[in-house]
Amino acid sequence: DVPLQAVALLDGGPTALGQALLQFQACGFLRLQQAFDGGQLEGLRAAFETFSAGEDFEKFRHGQVREQRKQHQLPFEEPFSSGVLIGSPVVQDLLEGYLGSEYVVDLATMVTVPGGAKDQRQHRDTPTVGSVAVHIPVEPITHDFAPLAFCAKTQNLTKADTRPIYDEAVMDSLPGESMEQALRRLICNEEVIGAPQEVGDAVMYDSRLFHRGMANNRTTDRRVIYVNYKAGLQHPGVHNEARGTEETQTASKAFRAAVQSYRRTEL
Repeated sequence: DVPLQAVALLDGGPTALGQALLQFQACGFLRLQQAFDGGQLEGLRAAFETFSAGEDFEKFRHGQVREQRKQHQLPFEEPFSSGVLIGSPVVQDLLEGYLGSEYVVDLATMVTVPGGAKDQRQHRDTPTVGSVAVHIPVEPITHDFAPLAFCAKTQNLTKADTRPIYDEAVMDSLPGESMEQALRRLICNEEVIGAPQEVGDAVMYDSRLFHRGMANNRTTDRRVIYVNYKAGLQHPGVHNEARGTEETQTASKAFRAAVQSYRRTEL
């Protein structure tokens, strides 16, 4: 396993931005240090704890997530709507460089990994080009606290590439090897562990990149915010099979409008 290489927060200059985009395009992921306000993110975690105890909480449940994980759309209300999830200007610069100028918010969710949850199987969030996830911890992430593990340079694998890999994992696994272990061996030539991460750090990854959530070996829940972006309104996005509730759809549209308003202000 390879540790996640830290990329210092960029100054937004064209040379630095170009270098970061090249790394993102080559590897399929990019870590930014202190791209978000850590104090405000800790406040979001506390606010989510209060929100999760409310009677409307399950109306914001969004789809099913592998291995006991739970995903809830964030409500578009303070403090979640304060702008903290937009991050530093370089975050939006990188998104535009990677997705193009028509990119929009897809989802803004909190994923909860309960204590004792197991490793996920390798997967990708979508096979469709044009989607990026921004993984934003609201508490420090360590190797035993359900970090993500990324299969570097797998974002450009097509269905034609992966079909024989799955067939081999099923039919020709090594003695004593599970199908999940075979898939990891065959797909992940270079697995990069997304830990340690401090509050304020973020990882952007192409939603086509193969990855997995690792086990939560603690007894407490681990929470991380995901803001998913897509190249345009017509893009299907991630988890498009989950229509969500009226509450999740309304909140998603509000986050989308807020980021678009911010971008118009910055131009």
